[in-house]
Amino acid sequence: MPVSGLKLTEHVARERVLALHEGDLESARRFKHSTWRERLFLEENAGCGFDSRWCESSGFSIQDAKDGQSKCPTVRLLDMGPKLLLSNMSTCDQSILRWRLRVTGNTAVEFGVIPVDLEANQNSLHKTDAVKSRREQRCTGFCSQITAGSHLPVKVPVVRGTMVDLVARRGLVQIVLIYPRDAQEIKWNRDGHPVPAPYQGPSSLRFELEFPDTFDVKLAVTCWAKASFDVIHSGLYDQAQTEAEVKAEEDMVLDVKEDPMELDETIESESSSRNSLERSRSVPNAVCSGPRQTDGSKNDSMRESEDKSLPVS
Repeated sequence: MPVSGLKLTEHVARERVLALHEGDLESARRFKHSTWRERLFLEENAGCGFDSRWCESSGFSIQDAKDGQSKCPTVRLLDMGPKLLLSNMSTCDQSILRWRLRVTGNTAVEFGVIPVDLEANQNSLHKTDAVKSRREQRCTGFCSQITAGSHLPVKVPVVRGTMVDLVARRGLVQIVLIYPRDAQEIKWNRDGHPVPAPYQGPSSLRFELEFPDTFDVKLAVTCWAKASFDVIHSGLYDQAQTEAEVKAEEDMVLDVKEDPMELDETIESESSSRNSLERSRSVPNAVCSGPRQTDGSKNDSMRESEDKSLPVS
């Protein structure tokens, strides 16, 4: 039976999104203040792949799930860092871009966007480079708490197993991080060496970064030696949709009269206790910085330290 207060189209979209997340309501609702039709669009139509030429020249290996033992495609860095991973599409090709990646290797990582017109290099996101003569067109994003030397405006915990949703459109980047329950994080001891410790932060983080909406961007990740990611989002290989088809679906999704907040209130009773916990863990309180590091080469040593300290899952 349809959930009380939801229109039929919203109910159908809700059931589809829940099915994609095996009935996990919290995971299905991680994009807050959105209708179920908008969430379904993000899940099924906003995903994009990786710039194959750039990735190969940077030392990344992209392996299909069919070629290995993993249940999903994987991306691995076979070289030292910093190295930049770029999307194969920009907001000029598709108005909304999305990656969903699980961090499985070195947790010295950065996620964000870079301007299309920027002459990118491996340090572009790390140093928040800007387009020459157009300084407002600048890279932005966030870095993990252990990443040394980053110029990005936000620093948050990232542990092995963290699920990262990176959604971008002109003028806005949306980030959702979901942490594993049994996670361990790397901290610095008094001698300046990384040591493992049980993760004691929030179960999830959500925040947004705004930038001028006058230019197009690509998704980007900076990582260092032995970085690896599971690719969870759809759309990695299937790019058969034309731009007109994508635009038509976006128009259908965005043409919603209901108030998204009212729609979510109809199912609030299903997860009220966890929602109250999330509200107490707002982003400004959760964003934190580790001890300041100035030697960027330490990022390449993080994975080696983790391999020695943490059990391999």
